Amino acid sequence: MPFRGTLTPRQRSGGIRWTPTSQSEGPNIAESLFFFGGTIVTYDDTAHPVEAVLVTYGLIAAVGTDKELRPTARDVGAREIDLAGRALLPGFIDAHHHFLFAALDRRSTDLRLRTLVTAGVQLAGSSDYPSGDYRVLPAIQAAVTRRARSRVVYSPEEAITVGQALRAYTMGSADALGVSDIAGSIAVGKQADLVVINRNPVDVEPEHIGSLTVEETYVAGACVYRAHPQQQPSQQPSSS
Repeated sequence: MPFRGTLTPRQRSGGIRWTPTSQSEGPNIAESLFFFGGTIVTYDDTAHPVEAVLVTYGLIAAVGTDKELRPTARDVGAREIDLAGRALLPGFIDAHHHFLFAALDRRSTDLRLRTLVTAGVQLAGSSDYPSGDYRVLPAIQAAVTRRARSRVVYSPEEAITVGQALRAYTMGSADALGVSDIAGSIAVGKQADLVVINRNPVDVEPEHIGSLTVEETYVAGACVYRAHPQQQPSQQPSSS
């Protein structure tokens, strides 16, 4: 039985919950999409730097440069989505690991993230939703800063990098759930579960990661959440 990312309240955080479903279930795949004009973080170790992504039939059809992909995108009638400097990442996957509390309370001393990474363990990020907070970006901030609500930093030597934390919520969780062949990175043939963030978390100060905005979430190529629902996905909020 195949796996499919299903929509939950985590959508506002860019999160996808993976459960076994029938192949007929899941969001309707209405159109082809062409993403360009921003930072695209694939977490596909085999890929060269990517400027654009083409989605067809709910799957990643091609990744590459804008020049390479735009003719094909026009041929298939893909709707163009200008990221306008925003970041496109794989959808965040929940594999039940409590990053959010890594630096929010005294239990942080028990979550030895850097020790695990140094030992070669692949981390899998998650939340404890609905009994806990499902927000991914504050959890990544906690894993990187180890700072508690009291502003005290616990076990700073166990902090990991932003890139390591993001990978835990994408490829790490996909591997933990056994779905890395179809999810966890932006690679040809994988399901187009994607998240658009107003800025690349790697490019901001760690203390500000939690305040970044998930602007759009896609499941199998369908836009299931939009922070500005009155706008089309290709439109950007006014700077005024």
